Amino acid sequence: SIKLPESLEEIEGSVFYCTNLEFISIPKNVRCISGDVFNGCRLLKKVKINTNRLHAIRNGTFSGCQSLTTINLPDSIKTIETEAFSGCCLLSDIKLPKNLVRLDSKAFYECNSLQSIRFPKNLIYAESDAFCECDSLIDWYIEKDTPIKNPVSVCLSTTNRGYYRIHIPKNSLSCYLKSSDWRMYKYQFIPDL
Repeated sequence: SIKLPESLEEIEGSVFYCTNLEFISIPKNVRCISGDVFNGCRLLKKVKINTNRLHAIRNGTFSGCQSLTTINLPDSIKTIETEAFSGCCLLSDIKLPKNLVRLDSKAFYECNSLQSIRFPKNLIYAESDAFCECDSLIDWYIEKDTPIKNPVSVCLSTTNRGYYRIHIPKNSLSCYLKSSDWRMYKYQFIPDL
Protein backbone atom coordinates (compact mmCIF):
# COMPACT_ATOMS: atom_id res chain seq x y z
CA SER A 1 0.00 0.00 0.00
CA ILE A 2 0.97 3.63 -0.44
CA LYS A 3 0.40 6.34 2.18
CA LEU A 4 -1.01 9.46 0.55
CA PRO A 5 -0.57 12.80 2.35
CA GLU A 6 -3.65 14.04 4.25
CA SER A 7 -3.31 17.45 2.57
CA LEU A 8 -3.76 15.92 -0.92
CA GLU A 9 -6.74 17.43 -2.79
CA GLU A 10 -6.36 15.97 -6.30
CA ILE A 11 -5.08 12.71 -7.76
CA GLU A 12 -4.40 13.21 -11.45
CA GLY A 13 -3.23 11.24 -14.46
CA SER A 14 -2.50 7.55 -14.62
CA VAL A 15 -0.18 7.71 -11.62
CA PHE A 16 -0.96 4.20 -10.39
CA TYR A 17 -1.50 2.56 -13.78
CA CYS A 18 -0.55 -1.15 -13.64
CA THR A 19 1.28 -0.97 -10.30
CA ASN A 20 1.49 -3.74 -7.72
CA LEU A 21 -0.78 -1.75 -5.44
CA GLU A 22 -3.14 -3.93 -3.33
CA PHE A 23 -4.73 -1.36 -1.02
CA ILE A 24 -5.24 2.41 -1.17
CA SER A 25 -6.80 4.81 1.29
CA ILE A 26 -8.01 8.10 -0.22
CA PRO A 27 -7.44 11.01 2.25
CA LYS A 28 -10.30 13.16 3.55
CA ASN A 29 -9.33 16.31 1.61
CA VAL A 30 -9.39 14.74 -1.87
CA ARG A 31 -12.04 16.41 -4.03
CA CYS A 32 -11.00 15.10 -7.45
CA ILE A 33 -9.68 11.81 -8.78
CA SER A 34 -9.15 12.09 -12.52
CA GLY A 35 -10.05 9.27 -14.91
CA ASP A 36 -7.82 6.22 -15.35
CA VAL A 37 -5.87 6.88 -12.11
CA PHE A 38 -6.06 3.22 -11.03
CA ASN A 39 -6.79 1.77 -14.49
CA GLY A 40 -5.16 -1.63 -14.89
CA CYS A 41 -4.13 -2.08 -11.25
CA ARG A 42 -4.77 -5.80 -11.46
CA LEU A 43 -3.69 -6.51 -7.88
CA LEU A 44 -5.75 -3.75 -6.22
CA LYS A 45 -8.13 -5.50 -3.78
CA LYS A 46 -9.46 -2.80 -1.50
CA VAL A 47 -10.13 0.94 -1.77
CA LYS A 48 -11.10 3.04 1.23
CA ILE A 49 -12.43 6.49 0.37
CA ASN A 50 -12.29 8.79 3.41
CA THR A 51 -13.54 11.96 1.76
CA ASN A 52 -17.01 13.47 1.38
CA ARG A 53 -15.70 16.06 -1.08
CA LEU A 54 -15.65 13.69 -4.07
CA HIS A 55 -18.56 14.18 -6.51
CA ALA A 56 -17.74 11.72 -9.30
CA ILE A 57 -15.95 8.50 -10.11
CA ARG A 58 -14.40 9.52 -13.45
CA ASN A 59 -14.05 7.60 -16.72
CA GLY A 60 -12.06 4.40 -16.26
CA THR A 61 -10.86 5.25 -12.75
CA PHE A 62 -10.91 1.61 -11.57
CA SER A 63 -11.21 -0.07 -14.96
CA GLY A 64 -9.33 -3.36 -15.17
CA CYS A 65 -8.86 -3.71 -11.41
CA GLN A 66 -9.49 -7.44 -11.66
CA SER A 67 -8.81 -8.17 -7.97
CA LEU A 68 -10.97 -5.38 -6.54
CA THR A 69 -13.43 -6.88 -4.05
CA THR A 70 -14.15 -3.97 -1.70
CA ILE A 71 -14.74 -0.25 -2.17
CA ASN A 72 -16.82 2.21 -0.19
CA LEU A 73 -18.42 5.02 -2.16
CA PRO A 74 -19.24 8.13 -0.12
CA ASP A 75 -22.72 9.63 -0.41
CA SER A 76 -21.21 12.80 -1.91
CA ILE A 77 -20.78 11.01 -5.27
CA LYS A 78 -23.43 12.05 -7.78
CA THR A 79 -22.06 10.50 -10.99
CA ILE A 80 -20.32 7.27 -11.90
CA GLU A 81 -18.84 7.85 -15.35
CA THR A 82 -18.13 5.61 -18.34
CA GLU A 83 -16.26 2.38 -17.57
CA ALA A 84 -15.43 3.57 -14.04
CA PHE A 85 -15.48 -0.04 -12.76
CA SER A 86 -15.28 -1.89 -16.07
CA GLY A 87 -13.66 -5.31 -15.75
CA CYS A 88 -13.73 -5.44 -11.94
CA CYS A 89 -14.65 -9.09 -12.17
CA LEU A 90 -14.28 -9.89 -8.43
CA LEU A 91 -16.39 -6.96 -7.22
CA SER A 92 -19.29 -8.86 -5.66
CA ASP A 93 -20.99 -6.13 -3.67
CA ILE A 94 -21.17 -2.37 -4.02
CA LYS A 95 -23.41 0.12 -2.30
CA LEU A 96 -24.33 2.94 -4.66
CA PRO A 97 -24.23 6.34 -2.92
CA LYS A 98 -27.62 7.68 -1.78
CA ASN A 99 -27.03 10.96 -3.67
CA LEU A 100 -26.14 9.24 -6.95
CA VAL A 101 -27.98 10.90 -9.84
CA ARG A 102 -26.36 9.38 -12.96
CA LEU A 103 -24.78 6.10 -14.10
CA ASP A 104 -22.93 6.36 -17.41
CA SER A 105 -22.22 3.84 -20.15
CA LYS A 106 -20.55 0.59 -19.10
CA ALA A 107 -19.94 1.95 -15.59
CA PHE A 108 -19.92 -1.64 -14.28
CA TYR A 109 -19.22 -3.51 -17.52
CA GLU A 110 -18.16 -7.13 -16.96
CA CYS A 111 -18.45 -7.00 -13.17
CA ASN A 112 -19.29 -10.68 -13.27
CA SER A 113 -19.39 -11.25 -9.51
CA LEU A 114 -22.13 -8.69 -8.83
CA GLN A 115 -25.28 -10.54 -7.79
CA SER A 116 -27.47 -7.60 -6.80
CA ILE A 117 -27.58 -3.85 -7.14
CA ARG A 118 -29.66 -1.25 -5.32
CA PHE A 119 -30.51 1.97 -7.16
CA PRO A 120 -30.97 4.87 -4.71
CA LYS A 121 -34.05 7.12 -4.77
CA ASN A 122 -32.12 10.07 -6.20
CA LEU A 123 -31.00 8.21 -9.32
CA ILE A 124 -32.48 9.99 -12.34
CA TYR A 125 -30.62 8.44 -15.25
CA ALA A 126 -28.92 5.10 -15.85
CA GLU A 127 -27.37 4.47 -19.24
CA SER A 128 -28.87 1.35 -20.81
CA ASP A 129 -25.55 -0.52 -20.81
CA ALA A 130 -24.32 0.54 -17.35
CA PHE A 131 -24.34 -3.10 -16.16
CA CYS A 132 -23.78 -4.85 -19.48
CA GLU A 133 -22.18 -8.31 -19.29
CA CYS A 134 -22.72 -8.63 -15.52
CA ASP A 135 -23.58 -12.30 -15.84
CA SER A 136 -24.39 -12.99 -12.17
CA LEU A 137 -26.57 -9.93 -11.59
CA ILE A 138 -30.04 -11.25 -10.70
CA ASP A 139 -31.60 -8.88 -8.16
CA TRP A 140 -32.21 -5.26 -9.11
CA TYR A 141 -33.52 -3.10 -6.24
CA ILE A 142 -35.01 0.18 -7.44
CA GLU A 143 -35.99 2.45 -4.54
CA LYS A 144 -37.46 5.18 -6.76
CA ASP A 145 -41.27 5.39 -6.84
CA THR A 146 -41.27 6.60 -10.43
CA PRO A 147 -39.43 4.80 -13.25
CA ILE A 148 -35.84 5.79 -13.98
CA LYS A 149 -35.31 7.44 -17.37
CA ASN A 150 -33.62 5.26 -19.98
CA PRO A 151 -34.00 2.00 -18.07
CA VAL A 152 -31.26 -0.56 -18.08
CA SER A 153 -33.29 -2.67 -20.51
CA VAL A 154 -30.37 -3.69 -22.71
CA CYS A 155 -28.57 -5.00 -19.64
CA LEU A 156 -31.62 -6.79 -18.34
CA SER A 157 -32.05 -8.65 -21.61
CA THR A 158 -28.36 -9.66 -21.86
CA THR A 159 -27.63 -10.18 -18.17
CA ASN A 160 -27.76 -13.70 -16.77
CA ARG A 161 -29.61 -15.00 -19.82
CA GLY A 162 -32.62 -12.86 -18.99
CA TYR A 163 -33.25 -14.29 -15.51
CA TYR A 164 -33.60 -11.47 -13.02
CA ARG A 165 -35.90 -9.94 -10.43
CA ILE A 166 -36.76 -6.24 -10.27
CA HIS A 167 -37.63 -5.17 -6.72
CA ILE A 168 -39.63 -1.92 -6.60
CA PRO A 169 -41.53 0.05 -3.93
CA LYS A 170 -44.86 -1.53 -2.97
CA ASN A 171 -46.94 1.47 -4.03
CA SER A 172 -45.29 1.96 -7.42
CA LEU A 173 -46.24 -1.12 -9.44
CA SER A 174 -48.95 0.67 -11.43
CA CYS A 175 -46.56 3.52 -12.25
CA TYR A 176 -43.95 1.09 -13.62
CA LEU A 177 -46.59 -0.84 -15.58
CA LYS A 178 -47.77 2.39 -17.25
CA SER A 179 -44.25 3.28 -18.38
CA SER A 180 -43.58 2.20 -21.98
CA ASP A 181 -39.94 1.62 -21.07
CA TRP A 182 -40.70 -0.67 -18.15
CA ARG A 183 -43.99 -2.48 -18.83
CA MET A 184 -42.23 -5.29 -20.71
CA TYR A 185 -40.78 -6.42 -17.38
CA LYS A 186 -44.16 -6.88 -15.70
CA TYR A 187 -43.43 -10.53 -14.86
CA GLN A 188 -40.11 -9.67 -13.20
CA PHE A 189 -41.47 -6.99 -10.86
CA ILE A 190 -41.52 -7.77 -7.17
CA PRO A 191 -43.18 -4.90 -5.24
CA ASP A 192 -41.51 -5.54 -1.89
CA LEU A 193 -39.58 -2.39 -0.96
